[in-house]
Amino acid sequence: MKGLITFSLYGDDPRYVANAILNKPLAEKYYPDWDMRVYFDETVPKETIDILEKQGCQVEDMTSSDINGVLWRCLGVDDENYDAVIVRDIDSRLNYRESQAVKEWLDSKETLHSMRDAKEHNMLFQTGMWGCKPKQRKFSMQEWLSVAEPLKKNTYTHMSGYTWEDQLFLGMLLNNPETHEDGDILAHDDWLRHTDRQNVSPFPTSPRPRQHVGYAFLDPSEDSEKDECE
Repeated sequence: MKGLITFSLYGDDPRYVANAILNKPLAEKYYPDWDMRVYFDETVPKETIDILEKQGCQVEDMTSSDINGVLWRCLGVDDENYDAVIVRDIDSRLNYRESQAVKEWLDSKETLHSMRDAKEHNMLFQTGMWGCKPKQRKFSMQEWLSVAEPLKKNTYTHMSGYTWEDQLFLGMLLNNPETHEDGDILAHDDWLRHTDRQNVSPFPTSPRPRQHVGYAFLDPSEDSEKDECE
């Protein structure tokens, strides 16, 4: 089984560049033998990209792309060199709880994976908490993003609260009967939301008391909380 973890990185805020570097050792721990790919642009310090390359990360320059940076990482799901691709937030950190949910998804027949690990995670898909088995998909992320005008670099706007344009886009694309069959989505959600549109199960591990899956490490010096069953 060949797997890929994808991230987007832009700007020089330590919240993102420092966590990017911290995620590679975590990828090796929780997803051994998986590749890690970072989509970036010219706003990222060169020394950060040099470190990521030395760590063994794939790096892909998106400076000339007209797609907003928050969506670059989603392009990885089109890569049929991989059996599974998971899309993550670079200011969050990979952990045992999510890896066990991914393992359960890999053992299932479903093409798509969604995770919701906080009460605020109301969307069908959180952009940094989903996955796809590329060889089973019936859509092209590149084609969809090329025609999604609201997701272009110069037109994308952040919506209030926990509602984001990119999450609405993923819900529209990935819950479209033209792009997948009914019942082709496995979601992990202890609140069992969206059962009318997804096959929903609780996470296979105990919750992390403070740092839920997708938790943003605003301060890169903050230690990762250990899962009790790790």
